[in-house]
Amino acid sequence: MELAPDFRPSAVPVDVVVLERAVVVRADLPGVARASLRVLVQGGRLLIRGERAAPGEAEAARPHLLEIAYGPFERRVDVPVSFDPARVAATLEDGVLRVELARPEPRRIAVKEG
Repeated sequence: MELAPDFRPSAVPVDVVVLERAVVVRADLPGVARASLRVLVQGGRLLIRGERAAPGEAEAARPHLLEIAYGPFERRVDVPVSFDPARVAATLEDGVLRVELARPEPRRIAVKEG
C-alpha cells in the first residue's frame, strides 16, 4: 500500500471567512454522515469531530493505493474574531460542513449625567 507523500490522515481542510456579521467555516467532509458529526464551541474555538466509515472494498486483501482517511477525526479551528456562541448554525450539504458563527451585535451604551 502506498500513501501520497503529503497525506495526513487527520487533516480536514477548512476555509474560514470573516464577514461583517458572521464568521463562516467550511470543512470538506465527503463521505461523512451527518449523524456522526459533532460541532462544539469552546472559548474562541470551533471543534469538529466525526467519523468517516470505510466502504467494504477499502478492506480488500490487497489495496493498491489508499489516500482517503477512514475512522474518527477531530479538527480545531481558532476563530479570529469574537462571535456569539448562542448563535451558531451548522449544515451539511454535498459533503461540505458549513458553520456560521454570528458576530455580536454592537450594543449602545447610555451615557448618564454624573
